Parts: sequence; structure tokens; C-alpha cells
Amino acid sequence: MASAGTRAGVLALAGVFGSGFVLQIVDSTVGLPDGWTSVATFVLLAGFGFVLPQLYLLRVDDTVPASYRRGFLLVVVVLFGAAAADTASPPAATVTRSLVGLAVAAILLAEARKGYRSVADSGSPE
Repeated sequence: MASAGTRAGVLALAGVFGSGFVLQIVDSTVGLPDGWTSVATFVLLAGFGFVLPQLYLLRVDDTVPASYRRGFLLVVVVLFGAAAADTASPPAATVTRSLVGLAVAAILLAEARKGYRSVADSGSPE
């Protein structure tokens, strides 16, 4: 039986290739406005290639602490978002930066909630 890491890796590769295939079809048939291709690439590549597999591993794999996985997600989202915003048109860059901001806020809130629960449960921080 395959490990959770192997399943997540296969899902990540399938997500990246599948989203690239879908992006190519959409871009060739409908076409994306100038500068918005980088936003779509950011959402599909970062979302399917990194965020979803890490969220899956966050649920099923306890070998790596959850804070490490969230930290990895934070770095990946910020780096991919910066690269996508750099090549996007001004409105598309604003959308990309907003998505990155929402992702960072969600990660920080998850960490704050974990800290609050650990203090509430034990009476002292971890």
C-alpha cells in the first residue's frame, strides 16, 4: 500500500499536469485577457500542485508537525504569488496579491487557533 506522501506526490503531479492541460485548452479556445494567465497559473499551480497535497498530508500524516506544513504553505504561496503578480497586469496583480493575503491570513489564523486551543486545554503554551 502506498504511503500518504506517495499519494500526495502523485496527486500533486496529476494536479499540476491536469491544471496545465485545462489552462492550455481554456487559453486556446476562449483566450484569457492579457496579464490574467499568470493569475490562472498561480491559482492552478499553487493550489493543485502544493496547497491541496499539503492540506491532505496535514490531515492524514502525523510524522511532520502541522506548523511545519503550514509554514511551507506560507512560503510557497508567497513566492508563487510574488512571481505571478510580477508578470500580471495591474488589476490581475491586485487579485493575486489579495489571494496571497487571504491565504496568509488563513494560515496565521490556523496557527493562532492552535495556540489558543493548546493554552485553553493545558493552561500553558506548548
